[in-house]
Amino acid sequence: MPSDSAECVRAIAAFCAAHPSWVLFDEADETLLEIVTGKRLRLSLGEVTEVLSRTNEQTGRPYLVIQLADQRELALCDAGIAFAPVAPSPGGGPELPAVVCLRDLQTVRNSVAHALFGHRDEKPGREVVDAVMLALGILEGARRAGFDIGEEEREMDLLLTELEKRR
Repeated sequence: MPSDSAECVRAIAAFCAAHPSWVLFDEADETLLEIVTGKRLRLSLGEVTEVLSRTNEQTGRPYLVIQLADQRELALCDAGIAFAPVAPSPGGGPELPAVVCLRDLQTVRNSVAHALFGHRDEKPGREVVDAVMLALGILEGARRAGFDIGEEEREMDLLLTELEKRR
């Protein structure tokens, strides 16, 4: 697996070129573009320490692990750019998956919005609170990965305000 900086860049470029419907790579701008969400992620190429090719055991699809000097890891995959979520403080929320992506955030956010606005006559249950905690964990993970998530945070603030009104 590549650990030389130039080899790492070539590996990232080759992976993205082979999977242009997943993630695009702009080497000159040091940017990854996640196709599914349209979100950009600045990737300081000088901080890439290793790139590892892997295969998802469940789907058989390839993915690329990018290790960064600050110990963060990203994965380029069929879902886009994957990263580790961060458990919100204090604990007590749902168990978080090891890896998530912004598409997961969209799914969870849509679920919360449906529970709150599609069922106005029902008091939100624990599952809605757990879904919000999961969404917050994904948001913090995305922030730490380097995504600009201001818009997503504003959307979650609206959902949190509604949840607080209804609990």
